[in-house]
Amino acid sequence: MNIFLRISILFSLIYFTYSCSQYHTVVSGDICYSIAIKYQITLNDLMSLNLGLNCQVLYIGKQICIKSSSPSGSCSSYYTVKQGDYCYLIAQNNGISLNDFYNLNNGINCNSLQVGKTVCISGGGDSGDDDTTTNSPPVSPSDNLVTKDEFINAVVSSGYQRPRDEQYINFVTKAGPDGSITSKRELAMFLAQILWESGGLVYLSEIACLQNGCAGSYVTADDYPGQKYYGRGYIQLTWSYNYKAASQDLYNDLRLYTNANQVALNDGIAWAVSFWYWKKNVHSRPGVSSGQFGATTNAINGALECSGPYTSKARQRFEIYKKVLVAFSIFEAPIENGCYN
Repeated sequence: MNIFLRISILFSLIYFTYSCSQYHTVVSGDICYSIAIKYQITLNDLMSLNLGLNCQVLYIGKQICIKSSSPSGSCSSYYTVKQGDYCYLIAQNNGISLNDFYNLNNGINCNSLQVGKTVCISGGGDSGDDDTTTNSPPVSPSDNLVTKDEFINAVVSSGYQRPRDEQYINFVTKAGPDGSITSKRELAMFLAQILWESGGLVYLSEIACLQNGCAGSYVTADDYPGQKYYGRGYIQLTWSYNYKAASQDLYNDLRLYTNANQVALNDGIAWAVSFWYWKKNVHSRPGVSSGQFGATTNAINGALECSGPYTSKARQRFEIYKKVLVAFSIFEAPIENGCYN
C-alpha cells in the first residue's frame, strides 16, 4: 500500500477516535442497524463515525463510536432555534446545505430540536462534502404533493418512529422526477408500501444478509468483482442487472453497479432507487391509476401475498394505506381490490 495512503488512513482513524464522545460496546445479537436505531442516528452517521467498520463482522466487546464532539473553536456563527424550526429550514435560511449543517453539528437530533437550542451555521474549513453526496433541491411547500406534517403524521400514525427531515425532503423531491408520481393518492400508496417494506423507513438492507452478505445468493455471471447484490433501498433492489439498470436510468453511469452499498448508505439514493422501481414495475400496472391499492401489492409481491400463502401480509399493507390516506387528508374510501380479491 502507498505510504501516503497508509498515513492518511492512520490519521483519519486517530482523528475519529479522538473526536468521539460516546461509544457503544457490541454485545451478542448486535448489528449495525440495531445500534444506529438504539442511539437514534442513521446508518450513514454510524459508518461516518467509524471509518472502515465492517458491519458483517461485529465482534462482541468491540467499541463503536455513536457520537462525535465538534472540535472546540470550529464554529464561527451560531443560530438560536425558534418555534417551528427544523433542520432543513435552518440550513436553507442560512445559505448552507443540509449536509453542511449536519457536519457543523455532529450528533444533532433533528427530530427533537428544542426552542432556544444553539446550533452552528458557519465554521472554518471544508464542510466535508464529497463527490458521492446526493443533494436534494430546495423544497418549496407549494410544489409538494404533501406537507412535512402530513408525511410525519402518516409515518407515526402507522405505528412507526418519527421520520427525519432528510427523509421528507428526499420523499417529496424525488417522487415526480424518479417515480413519475403526480397524484397525492398514488404517493399515499407508494408510502404505505415503503413503510411496510422498510419497517417504517428504518431498514435499508435485507436483514438476513447483513451478517454475511448472503454469500452465494443473487449471483450472476455479470456481477462486478467484489460486489453483492442483495436487497437494498426502501423497496429492496436485488440482482446486479437491476442495480445496473437503475444506475444508468438515474445517473447515466454504473455507480450503483460498481458500488452497490451506496443504496443502503445514502438516503437520497435509497429513495431514488425505490421510486425508480415503482416507476418501472408498479406505476403503469392496471388498477393503480384508479386507486386500487391491491394492484400495487400484486406488482411488488403478488406471487406470495396475493395468490400465495401470505395474504395476511397484504391485508396489513392495506391497513397502513388506510392510515396514510387519512394523514394525507384524502377523504375517500380506500380500494382494496387488485390482490386477493
